[in-house]
Amino acid sequence: MKRLDIKHGVFHFGDFNTSVVDIVDKSVDIEKIIETKMLIEDLHRALNNLNEEERNLIKLLYFDDKTLIEVAKQRNTNPMKISRLRNKILEKLRKLLDR
Repeated sequence: MKRLDIKHGVFHFGDFNTSVVDIVDKSVDIEKIIETKMLIEDLHRALNNLNEEERNLIKLLYFDDKTLIEVAKQRNTNPMKISRLRNKILEKLRKLLDR
């Protein structure tokens, strides 16, 4: 059985004389990963508080990588108006995230 395990590259924890503490990857910052995950969850909650038009604009600009000019053409308006609307939405998101 042990030869088959070796042949197939299967190892059992009993085969190791190493403590689990000794094989921890110290290059991974678990606290940073959890903090980032919590920030992402906060952002999702804040985005859910936007109305459909605001979410759509954020989606186009930040998730679909559209430019202000492209969005303005799509909405038959000028880029300055889209810029002001974007800034207003971002300020709203900042306030929601600061709570």
